Order: sequence, then structure tokens, then C-alpha cells
Amino acid sequence: MKICLINPTNVNRDWGYSFPPLGIAYIAAKVLALGFEVFVFDRDLLLWKNNMDFKRVDELTEKMLREERPDFVGIGATTPLIFDTYKVARMVKKIVPLARVIAGGVHPTILSHQVMADCKEIDCVVVGEGEETFVNILLGNKAENILGILYRKGEDVVANPLPPPIKEMDSILFPARELLDMRSYTQKSKHLIRGVSLKGTSIFTTRGCPFLCSFCCAPLVFGRSVRYHSAGYVIAELEHLIERYKVEGIYFADDMFASNLARAHAICDEIIKRGINRKIVFAVQMKANAVDEDILLKLKKAGCIQVEYGFESGSQKMLDLMNKRVKIADNYKAAGLTRKVGLRILANLIVGMPGETKEDFAQTMRFLKKIKPDVAGLYKLVLLPGTKLYNDFEKQFSEAKNWDCSLVDDLNINLTDIPKSEFIALFKKAKAGISISNARAYILYNFKRNAFATIGEVLFLVINKVRSYIRKVKQCR
Repeated sequence: MKICLINPTNVNRDWGYSFPPLGIAYIAAKVLALGFEVFVFDRDLLLWKNNMDFKRVDELTEKMLREERPDFVGIGATTPLIFDTYKVARMVKKIVPLARVIAGGVHPTILSHQVMADCKEIDCVVVGEGEETFVNILLGNKAENILGILYRKGEDVVANPLPPPIKEMDSILFPARELLDMRSYTQKSKHLIRGVSLKGTSIFTTRGCPFLCSFCCAPLVFGRSVRYHSAGYVIAELEHLIERYKVEGIYFADDMFASNLARAHAICDEIIKRGINRKIVFAVQMKANAVDEDILLKLKKAGCIQVEYGFESGSQKMLDLMNKRVKIADNYKAAGLTRKVGLRILANLIVGMPGETKEDFAQTMRFLKKIKPDVAGLYKLVLLPGTKLYNDFEKQFSEAKNWDCSLVDDLNINLTDIPKSEFIALFKKAKAGISISNARAYILYNFKRNAFATIGEVLFLVINKVRSYIRKVKQCR
């Protein structure tokens, strides 16, 4: 039996390929452990390597299917990748009609029935955590007995109950990164730890998020109960990455690294004890009202160089609408403490919220100016399926949802109280200012570390940005 796991293309991404598709790598590890033949076909990486030539990537995909003729094809998809998921499913059924096509990931989890209706070539959808469910499918268990799937029964679609979440987090195998092109995924990049050029990769040490931010779909996939890998597990994975891939940087991709302060301290203590802090640097995401000076100092001692905050807005009204459960004062305090201990600050901000006024927008810009982060990200609100804001405002945009382009980049969807033309002008001006500030900070910081390499990277980034802009114009016409 041969299993192919496919990573679809992301037409909107101009980040390069800093983040490997760990979702399917976790699945692959479980499949490998049971002795099945499995391989990963990474369309997204191929797209990047082939200068965004979609036709060429499709040709390579068809060639792979003809040569390998897999028995099962699993495709992992987030919302911007869903149309490519459909395309791949149709390719599979055309070339290998008897192969079973299984879709999983964020978008199929949240809109499982719609996915099955939209693409008849998909035989089954895996909802939520996929490791155990996918294996149960491969083992030939009867569909009606497999928890967490939607499957076809004649012309009908049957939805089975969900399985309980994986409680023993340390029972989860390390992702099968050996099946990925880790040489590409660990190339030097400024996007892993944003604003810092280094060779590294990302890891997850938790699953679940206890919060219900109105714009975020994270709790819909892994639940609101946070489950943790032990400090020992985390250290073992770090040492594995250092030994095998010679990384110099790690991005902890958990939504909130220090949701359990005792565990965060324990991880840092082990990093220091084992001398890992002399081999790598790292970055974490934190919630502003869940940090204190002690954990920030410990993080710095352990090798952390940057803390990423979802400050989101300088307007308390907007923060409340986002259900952030945080006060503006908390955001200022977190930024001040982080600066005090000498860690870099990454500030993420969202504009375009329903009812947002020009004053709300201005408050966000004033907040950004006051905290002076080392790097900032300004994003227009994206209405992700399953979130409260999506459910509240779904009817206001087209029935033919262009997940690839409109959802992510379309400024025509305006929910603010600012006239559309004015909002677009404000957003573009602010975005341009932040981009210039980020570029200046990037050059200054990295020039001190390696002047020659930084000059080359800047030239590459400029070329890539132009290429990305041209691609987006072509894709979204």
C-alpha cells in the first residue's frame, strides 16, 4: 500500500518557504511507524522552486501520480489552499481513479460538509486532529466505526462523531521532517523570526487555545483546552533539530508559549542547563496580560531574542469587539517590560474591523508609534470561516467566495465606518510606512551581524517582492 501526502499551493504567500508543512508531517510520522510506505509531495515548495509556474507544478503533479499510483492521497488544507486542494483531488481521480482521496486540515475541519459538496472527488474528510483518524482509515476499519470523519455512502454524506482529543501529548511522534525538503525549509530567511536573518525552523509544543478571539479559528481545530508537551519532549525535539538540521534559530509556533508559566520556566531552565542557548536563538508568541518580568528575563537567558504579541489595536473598543480580553494598558505594559529586559518586539495589528472609525485607526497608529517595536505587521481583517466575525458578516460578501484571492487580499470588503476609498488610502499609507520601518530595522540589525550577507539578502528580497506583486495581479484578475 502506497500513501501520498500532498501540501497544496498557497498563491498568496510571499514569505518564501520558512515554515514546513508540519501538519502532514505529523500524519506521515504515524503512518511510517506502522510500516506503511508514505511520501510527501510538496506542491507549495515546487511552486516556489519553479518561479511560481502553476502549469509546471501541475505537470509535475500529474507525472508523480502516473509514476507512483498511490492507493491513498491525503491533502492538508487551510482556507487559502482549498481551491488547489480541489484541483489536486480532481487530478488524482483522473489519473488514479481507484485511489482514495482524503482531505484534512483547518478548512475541511470547519467547513467539512461544504468541502464534500464542493468536490465530489474527495472521498472523505478528516475533522480535527488527524493522526489516529487517518491511520484508522488506512487500516481498513469500517467507515461507520471511524470517529472524526465525513464519508460518502451512495449519494449521501455521513458525519461521524468526533474523537476525544489526544490527551497524552508526548505520545505524538516528532513530525517526519525527513520526508520534507528540509534543506529548502531551513535556508536563511527573515520570515521565521521576523526581521532576523537566520537558518532555522518551527516547532509546536502545545495544541489548543483557551481564548475565543472573534477573528481567529484556532480553537475550532484543536479545542479550547490547552494540551502540552512536557519540557523533556520539547528539549528532545530541539536537540534533534540542532543535530540533524544544524539550525541556528527556532520559532515556537504555539499561539501562547507561556500559557503555563511553570512549564515555560521549566523549558527555559532545561535549555540553559543543556547549553542549547549557546547553539540557537528563538522567538515565541505571548499574550500581553500573561507576561511578567521574570519569564521575560528567563526567556532572554535561554536564548530568546524576540517576543511576538498580537496587540491587534490601539483602540479599546476594537479590542473588545475582537474579544481579546485585554486592556490597552496591558499592551503598553508588556511592550515596556519586553523592551526593559532587552528583547526584540514584534507587534501584530489588525485594522478593518466592523464599525472601526478613523479615530480608532489613528489610535492604533499612535499606539504603534509609542511602543516602537523592532518589527510590526499590519493586516486587514480576514473573515475566516467558523469565526464569530465570519458568521456575523458572511452574507455581506459574494456567494462565490474566492478563497484564493478575495478573502485574503481584497480591500473591497469594507466593514468599517470609514468610506471605502478613505480606508484603502489609510491602510496603504500605514502599510507602506511600516514596510519602510521594518526594512530599515532589518538592514541595521542584520548588517551588524553579517554585512556582506545582508546586502545580498536585501537584493533578493526586492526582486522577490516585485515578482510576488506581479503574480498576485495575475492571479486575482
